[in-house]
Amino acid sequence: MNNQLPVWQKAAYGLFFLSILVYAVIIGKPLFEPMVFSILLTLILSPLVRSFERIFKRSIPAIAVTFVIVVFPFLFLFGLFSWYSVEIFRELPSINKELDQAIREGLTWFENQTGMTIVDDEAWLKENISKITSGVFDFLGEGVSSTTASIASFFLTLVYTALLLYYRKTYHRFAVMQFPRQRQGSIRETIKRMQTMLQRYCYGMLSVIGILAVLNTLGLWVIGINYAPFWGCLAAFLAIIPYIGTTLGGFLPFVFALATTGTYWQPIAVVTYYLVLQQIEGNLITPNIVGGRISVNPLVVIFGMVVGGLIWGISGLIITLPIIALIRVLCEEIDVLKPVAVLLSSNIRKETERLEGDLNKDKHRLFF
Repeated sequence: MNNQLPVWQKAAYGLFFLSILVYAVIIGKPLFEPMVFSILLTLILSPLVRSFERIFKRSIPAIAVTFVIVVFPFLFLFGLFSWYSVEIFRELPSINKELDQAIREGLTWFENQTGMTIVDDEAWLKENISKITSGVFDFLGEGVSSTTASIASFFLTLVYTALLLYYRKTYHRFAVMQFPRQRQGSIRETIKRMQTMLQRYCYGMLSVIGILAVLNTLGLWVIGINYAPFWGCLAAFLAIIPYIGTTLGGFLPFVFALATTGTYWQPIAVVTYYLVLQQIEGNLITPNIVGGRISVNPLVVIFGMVVGGLIWGISGLIITLPIIALIRVLCEEIDVLKPVAVLLSSNIRKETERLEGDLNKDKHRLFF
């Protein structure tokens, strides 16, 4: 007797489950966001906690020392970043006016040099330049305000992380026991692979962020941009967002330089410096430090970032890449999802033959 469900019924169940999941993630952001970050932090910090447990022989002191070493430096940096933010936003009204004037002068100079008229309608120009100048810094202001509004969520994440680290062995065994006994060994190895991959990626990205923060700050300081540490560190942290982070990190200090320096060579120098640094970061720093530790193809990353950004905003952009990478590793261990793991992999072209070879079996098919 064939108990296999029809294809249309499988598809209907899949779409229904996906719709419920997306809806729950959207409306449940305040609930799920700190838990997701705490799970990622638990996977990252577990080896350090184990090391201190061997020294102190107890979990609570080990977790406390880990938090002192890892978390409190970030709290200090967050406080410093917030102080710089307050100073900059005090100057926003005058900055917007100066930026508006700088853009007008730049357009006038371009038209005089080339003889080309970019905009004929002066009223339209006045209205839209004001929107552009206010919108650039409104974007940054919304990001800072949302970060400030998420302080409670941040501390909730720390509480979740501490408790997950304390009970991690129990949760680990519960997760493993959900699989047949003959597969539990491979499941433990899968969890270990996911943890190792995430740790290496995060430690590598922290190194990249530290290097970029120093290089960005030094470059902006030499060019003569005010608040160079703020813009340099902001651009470095934005590098955690794949593909668009470094571009956005260079655009913001360029706009600030255009509004505050009163010269044209400094904004041009900022753009030139960031373009050079972006090439160095993309071709030398990140490949050698982070490497291919997260093997996900760009199409999936970009699509995931769009979805993550629409659902969870900045938080979604940050966690998209590690979440997809963890899903890819998990898919490699589930027969019906192994072809999906191939589609997520950065080596998708090299593994195409697998879809017609060892994965071309009934147990690997999603619907048929």
